[in-house]
Amino acid sequence: MKAPLGLRVSHPAHLVIGLTLWSVWFVAVYGGLSVACALAPPDPDQGSLNPVNLGLGLLTVLTTAGLIYLAFACWRLAPTAEREWTTGPRPAQPCTWCSTCY
Repeated sequence: MKAPLGLRVSHPAHLVIGLTLWSVWFVAVYGGLSVACALAPPDPDQGSLNPVNLGLGLLTVLTTAGLIYLAFACWRLAPTAEREWTTGPRPAQPCTWCSTCY
């Protein structure tokens, strides 16, 4: 199995990528919130359940779900990917004399 972008699953660049994703989300959400409030300010009588806040909440839930999916996918890939990159592909039948096949 080839590593995505040529990086190992435990490569430190994933921290930078994660912080970059978070900062893009932060700028997009709060920049969009400022623009939405400037163009169409919500009615104060609506309280906190106005269209702007509901859209912000929906975008946050979708982003969180996407990040959870990516974390789960990396977690599932990590044990097999690390083993294949260091010891080669997994054998069809596991051997009984070493622990690298399990």
